[in-house]
Amino acid sequence: QCLCRHKVNKQKLTKLDLRNNNLTGASSRLIGDIIRHLQPHALVLDDNKITNLRNISTAITATCTVKVLYMYNNSITSHDVAAISDMMSCLEEFRVNIDNNKLGDLGAELISKGLINTKTLRALSITSGNNIES
Repeated sequence: QCLCRHKVNKQKLTKLDLRNNNLTGASSRLIGDIIRHLQPHALVLDDNKITNLRNISTAITATCTVKVLYMYNNSITSHDVAAISDMMSCLEEFRVNIDNNKLGDLGAELISKGLINTKTLRALSITSGNNIES
């Protein structure tokens, strides 16, 4: 919360690394606020327990500064796919790693359908640890 209360120089942050901070779905709103204020180029959210990506997605699509997004080893499910698709369709040269989450077959299918409308995704990793069978 401290990051958002203080005025921050309007220079864009190169990388915001919040990995391994025990962040949860309840942290999503705070993360969205941080993205809006710091406008990072790369956002690392690996090794947390993040769910409910709507606030994060809204902030990323509003600022259009995040180009690299790492969300490895969180609790992202098929319910978060719409938010992921929104993020992927908004930005150019967007790279996403969502390995080792809880997407399952439905999440993988929904992401593949969302990819049809994006021309901006450069790299996507979803296979490892997502319980994708087909």
